[in-house]
Amino acid sequence: QSKKALKKQQKEAEKAAKKAEKQAKLAAEQHADEEEDFAKERYGVSSMIQSQEKPGRVLVRVKDLTVQKADENVWVRARVHTSREEGRATVNQDTRLDNRVIDLRTSTSQAVFGLQSGICQPFRETLSKGFVEIQPKIISAASEGGANVFTVSYFKTSAYLAQSPQLYKQMCICADFEKVFCIGPVFRAEDSNTHRHLTEFVGLDIEMAFNYHCHEVVDEIADTLVRIFKGLKERFQTEIQTMGDEEDLSTPNEKLLGRLVKEKYDTDFYILDKYPLAVRPFYTMPDPQNPKYSDSYDMFMRGEEILSGAQRVHDAQLLTERAMHHGIDLEKIKAYM
Repeated sequence: QSKKALKKQQKEAEKAAKKAEKQAKLAAEQHADEEEDFAKERYGVSSMIQSQEKPGRVLVRVKDLTVQKADENVWVRARVHTSREEGRATVNQDTRLDNRVIDLRTSTSQAVFGLQSGICQPFRETLSKGFVEIQPKIISAASEGGANVFTVSYFKTSAYLAQSPQLYKQMCICADFEKVFCIGPVFRAEDSNTHRHLTEFVGLDIEMAFNYHCHEVVDEIADTLVRIFKGLKERFQTEIQTMGDEEDLSTPNEKLLGRLVKEKYDTDFYILDKYPLAVRPFYTMPDPQNPKYSDSYDMFMRGEEILSGAQRVHDAQLLTERAMHHGIDLEKIKAYM
């Protein structure tokens, strides 16, 4: 026989073997389904709940079933799923997003939302004493520079999905609110070049007036973050373990700095201030001692930036100069100016 014929024969044999294997697997599954289920009287399709009765039963979560309940009769509501050995590795992201409701049932997806709630709750609780919460939804102009905004039709003009609540926060401070914070969605029309480039995320923002030094704000933010970290450690250990620690850190410099800080100070959380003015937004206050730098700061956790802040320019003339230096159209930020 020729090589071509042998190759064809080999492919046909492999195909037949796979077909036989599949048929054997289906037969085994069918046999398992036909076996008597001794628990069939204990579960089944529940009737539709239409609020017709209040039986007064206390439902117990499956995860809360412990040896302490060994001699008790308990009511449990649960879904029966087909157990599979292969899971995440065989389901790509497109499939997960197309079947979002099912994907949200996984422990990992639920852990994400649990941790998000666990961060927002202490943030709001800590700042509710002395701070006013605001909820800006859309903006009249790009607040961070660039063209990475989503435009929406707003009656006879255009507006943008919130790129940042920055301008509104500053307007509140100038209106003598003294301290404000907001929790809300942020939209950035930018490509996902890294895991830190997100089209949409939830932002936690604060803005406050200070008496003498911008480090008063730094102290307030640091205290808030420490409270959040403690709260997560105390209340969300299960979610943290479920999420794992598999994400790569960002830039090599941030990773190196994180290691150095960890080795010297035994902490994953640290603060840097006095960034070069050229790399900060137009509304950042220049350092009075050296105009090449700014009264700004970033906070890091495990080598990655988690927060960025600064003293804001509150002088109209200086703000105009800084905006023009950044090439920003003053007419578009007229209300803010």
